[in-house]
Amino acid sequence: MPGDCRVTSNILWVMVACLLSGIGAASIMAVWTELLLLRACESRHLPYPSQACDQSEAAQSEATYRQTYMGLAQSIPAALTVGMVSSIADSRGRRLAMILSFVSTLVFCSAVFLVPDRVFGLDGYWLIIVVTAVCSFTGGQTATFSSAMSVIADVSVDWTAVQRTNLFMLLEAALWGGGIIGPVLGGAVAKAGSAKWGAQTGLRNTFLFAVILIVLGIAL
Repeated sequence: MPGDCRVTSNILWVMVACLLSGIGAASIMAVWTELLLLRACESRHLPYPSQACDQSEAAQSEATYRQTYMGLAQSIPAALTVGMVSSIADSRGRRLAMILSFVSTLVFCSAVFLVPDRVFGLDGYWLIIVVTAVCSFTGGQTATFSSAMSVIADVSVDWTAVQRTNLFMLLEAALWGGGIIGPVLGGAVAKAGSAKWGAQTGLRNTFLFAVILIVLGIAL
């Protein structure tokens, strides 16, 4: 029933978990591109930040195509397996499916924070690509959305149509709210870290910030 404290609590935790995960995932969007540009400029011995770095077509091109490859590594496996994650949600429970959907973003952020620029003499970026692609088979943000919607549908089955509509609207607000709040907080973390430890460390710290939020979401 709508007044059941346990049902209300379940709904609240799902919404908060989605909000935290969304903030974490969104906080690193622009920062990742900027980190790629920094590395591209440094490899060409261009100071960062600087006008020379910003106007370097080679550095901009490298940052862009690497960002594109990472987008493909995250989206294609997730698109192929989101149906499988939905099946897991039906057969093994919504909680497991939601946790799985958080994994790819968590691994990506952890890898960017932990993997050095070069590993065994190879570009560390490609190791991040491979690890992220493998872990993206857990469904990604699309699976988070569908699993969360399924949770709300399950626990509000006895609610009125108007009440259920309001719940779905609140969940949508939590999911999209993360996308709005995340870049603001991510930029603030990067700026504060860059002022204290330098540009590269400041940008990388945003990924640690994202990891913390996503882990909290998983815990909830």
